[in-house]
Amino acid sequence: MNSRDLLELENDSKFHQLNQKVNSFNTLKVLRLENHEIRHSNVLAWLLNPIENHQLRDYFLRKFLEHLILIEENSDNPQLNQVEKILDYSLMDCHVYREVKTDKYRFLDLLIVNQQYKYVIIIENKFYATESKNQLNDYLSFIENTFHNFTIIPVYLTFDGEEPSNSNYFILTYERIESILQTILKFNHEQLSNEVYQFIKDYNQILKEKFYTNQEQILLAIEIYRNHKATIDELFETTSILYKQLHFESGYLFEFMMRYKDTINYIHKHGQNILSYSFERFIEKQFQEE
Repeated sequence: MNSRDLLELENDSKFHQLNQKVNSFNTLKVLRLENHEIRHSNVLAWLLNPIENHQLRDYFLRKFLEHLILIEENSDNPQLNQVEKILDYSLMDCHVYREVKTDKYRFLDLLIVNQQYKYVIIIENKFYATESKNQLNDYLSFIENTFHNFTIIPVYLTFDGEEPSNSNYFILTYERIESILQTILKFNHEQLSNEVYQFIKDYNQILKEKFYTNQEQILLAIEIYRNHKATIDELFETTSILYKQLHFESGYLFEFMMRYKDTINYIHKHGQNILSYSFERFIEKQFQEE
């Protein structure tokens, strides 16, 4: 790879178009929120709290509970009727707690307590990770021993709808959270301040990128990869090494990699995926012909 290869890539209008899409400004991406489960829990705690400064009151919490009912996998949950009863009342007296320490020195992600109507909602949040041994059992046991005569609604919130080890837990996915946020952005815009609206929009965008593939953007990346395969491969390998060690140098190559590293990674990922897919189809075709 020489300077001419880099210049050809940098002066490719499609490369610039993709770079703008991949690196579009998002406050929460700057904070690297999307990669940390605890920060997702913080956002959820803010949205679920009816008296927080988002001005949504109990709207998000209500929709959260409604989606527990709408999910088919929850239809046999013994507490389903209790969720329906809770929705008959105002949720404004709910209090939201984060990182509640249990008797076994575990930390429950989110806890919602309503003293007036005597119910507790447990939310175990797993954005990337999976549950650890006896985790859900321990949480439920702790809450049962702490809140006597309370209705307990345990929720297992995951990225892809992973089935909980304890069947008493309701299943909920982040795709449902994204759906609620999309509704808020569409129909509740006027009651939100500009700052709150933008925050929710940025967070919703992070979730959308996880669930909904941007086909146009991927096809653009594949086309760039095909036109500059050798350059992208070498840039990807070099930038991968730079991530693993503290390294500084002057010159066009180093500055190019620092400026476009996210775009290079994106192009390489989808370019390699399509090559793997094409190879698999080729092998299948060979076996079919035999």
